[in-house]
Amino acid sequence: MSDQQFLDAVAVAIITPGPVVITTGFIGYLVAGFAGAVLVLAKRSIIDVITALIALISYVILLKTKKIPEPVLILFAAACGLVLYRFR
Repeated sequence: MSDQQFLDAVAVAIITPGPVVITTGFIGYLVAGFAGAVLVLAKRSIIDVITALIALISYVILLKTKKIPEPVLILFAAACGLVLYRFR
């Protein structure tokens, strides 16, 4: 990654919410394309079995429905988190 690319990542992070996540995804994309962005975001987000289950369930739902509004998916993930938290 060049100095200019790194400065671009910092500039993007400053103007958006969630600067650490945005910068992480952007740098992952610059280094290894879409797969790199997905990998670093997953590594940062999936920290235990519960978050892995939420990610897996969300992924399966996205594969089956194709067109689900983001707020609905977020609500479903939150509901999964509340249910799975009881089994922690």
